[in-house]
Amino acid sequence: MSDTFLNVLLLSASILLTVGRSIFSKSVSGNPFGTRRFFLVQAITFGVAALLMAMLSIGTAFVVSPLSWLLALLYGVCLISSQWCYTAALRNGNTSICATVYSFGFFLPTLSGMLFFEEELTPFKVVGLLLLIPALLCSVRGGGKAGEGKYILPLLIAMLSSGGLGLLQKVQQHSPVAGEKNAFLSIAFLIAALSSLVAALPSRTEEQTALPPRHMAAAATIGICFGAANLLNTTLAGRMDSAVFFPVQNIAVIVLCTLLGLLLYHEKLRRRDIGTFFFGLLAILLLNL
Repeated sequence: MSDTFLNVLLLSASILLTVGRSIFSKSVSGNPFGTRRFFLVQAITFGVAALLMAMLSIGTAFVVSPLSWLLALLYGVCLISSQWCYTAALRNGNTSICATVYSFGFFLPTLSGMLFFEEELTPFKVVGLLLLIPALLCSVRGGGKAGEGKYILPLLIAMLSSGGLGLLQKVQQHSPVAGEKNAFLSIAFLIAALSSLVAALPSRTEEQTALPPRHMAAAATIGICFGAANLLNTTLAGRMDSAVFFPVQNIAVIVLCTLLGLLLYHEKLRRRDIGTFFFGLLAILLLNL
């Protein structure tokens, strides 16, 4: 099997897993943030991801250095804020807009590459960064419907947290502990799972506190998608040219999430949504030229 074919295969899997994570997160977003059921869904999601990472580590030396513990702790915090806030945003937000704005978080690893990893700052990247401004303005502009703006703040937090994940992946892969990738991810997801479980204890209860079986199954599926996508993205960042990997992965995810949102949830795209979509795709392309 050639390297090119393997890269295409891994990239396709990463795209499908990331789209699956978004779609299944939408299906459990009906559990309001702050309720016990919300945090139990998150605990299952992260717990399954941690179990998946641990299973993939079987047969390998599970060495964990102090630096890996530190990076895992920071990564766990970003996992929590990204998944909690992304799920909360999907409750009131359009799937395509949430997926588009969430993907903007990769500007953080892009900037870090230019500031700390000697990557070139080109005119295209400058224009791409500037185009993120109208894209975000279109996404946060109020439309007048009751409750419509409730998704904006959690979505922006999720976006910044997703950028933190990309930044920490970059740091981990350029650090002396790059070989401890599986252990690093396992610990991070375990921290996120335990934190979600602890958060569920004092949270408010609903009339029916037990999770429906379909929500438990969806949460487990999200965990598989989220965990596997994290592992694949970290691997692909070291195998593929960033100018190919990031735009293809992000744009494919945005387009597929938009199509599935229209088909599965009968969402409608307004003019400002199309503006976010257009400026976002153009910014992603330019940032990777």
